[in-house]
Amino acid sequence: MEPFPWYLGQICSLWRTTFFSMYSEFWSTININAHHRYPHSVWEEAVSVATVFLERTEGRPFSFSVDAKHPCPPILDLFIAESTSWKAVSLCLDDDDENIPLFRNIKNRIPQLRSLAVSIELGMPRDLPLIFEDVPALTHLSLIHLGNWRMDWSLLTQLELSREFNVGRLLRVLSQATNLERLAFNKFIMNPKALSEKNFDPVTLPRLRTLEISGLAILRFLTTPALQGLYISKCRQEPLAVICASFFKRSSCQLQRFGAIQFRPNDFTTILPYMPDLKVLSMCAPLDLTPEFVESMTCRTGEQPLMPQLRVLRLSTIIWKDAESFKKMLESRSSDRFLHSVQELKVIVAWSKSYWGHRDVKHSNIQPRPVEYLYEISTQFQWACNDLDGWDV
Repeated sequence: MEPFPWYLGQICSLWRTTFFSMYSEFWSTININAHHRYPHSVWEEAVSVATVFLERTEGRPFSFSVDAKHPCPPILDLFIAESTSWKAVSLCLDDDDENIPLFRNIKNRIPQLRSLAVSIELGMPRDLPLIFEDVPALTHLSLIHLGNWRMDWSLLTQLELSREFNVGRLLRVLSQATNLERLAFNKFIMNPKALSEKNFDPVTLPRLRTLEISGLAILRFLTTPALQGLYISKCRQEPLAVICASFFKRSSCQLQRFGAIQFRPNDFTTILPYMPDLKVLSMCAPLDLTPEFVESMTCRTGEQPLMPQLRVLRLSTIIWKDAESFKKMLESRSSDRFLHSVQELKVIVAWSKSYWGHRDVKHSNIQPRPVEYLYEISTQFQWACNDLDGWDV
């Protein structure tokens, strides 16, 4: 259980009344980690907290998450009895867990559920997808993989998959998910034999605005004319130029945000020409910026600048290879001399609290942002996708 501020209701009667009335702050969401090593007293407290929480919701929609990898009927029974009020649910279970049959009671009794995340480590039990087959309000779905999941895919605006192996099954689902606005893959693994036996036509996702992928393979099968944000964690040995050229020419999208994780600096010279409207570029993991990249970003009289709309460059590099060249590039994109042809460029640099290797480049347009460890952001899309507070982009 996460700590809950019961003391707010124990100060005085006025505070207690106020505390119980603050639905959106305290009584709309609860998280329960049902660890098997917790002592019995902790379980009793968890049941008590859940009981009070559900009483205070007073029938209003609520969200909850349960990490329960061993039987915990007392907790789940409480929430299942209130399934008609579920709004957002996150379930982390075992595939042979005794908890799963309990959910059969919610079938056709979750009319308000909008967001569902299901994580089952070893596989998807056959009957669980059937339980969630009819969810009329569902718009956000997160799964380990599709398995035998069935639903009205056109309802979804967001779909997240931790991994997927079956290309045909995936494309059949995506062809029905025409209202998707965000699609995320942690890992997409293709079977070469399946690809050689069948020719898969690309699927068009007309409303997709954000795509987060690990590896480039999925780009072969997508057409995304409305795409604005693309975030890629690149795998080695992938034919970057061929895949990206085909994808961008087919989609004809006006990409505004691009995040690159595990890219080599030279990869950018291949992919960036397809992004003339880019406003935000996030680069994570290259150890340094090559002179060729910095040179291509520098504005010069009489030459067409690369990415003229670029406003924010977000970096997690360790060192500058040539501090003076980088400073010259930044000055050229913030000088009155060139601002008629490019946007003024701001630079955000993520730096480790234990090491700050950018002190040799001082410029008013550079904003450092501390992180605990640089490697923590090297595989996280959140670093590349998060909102830019105070930045007009």
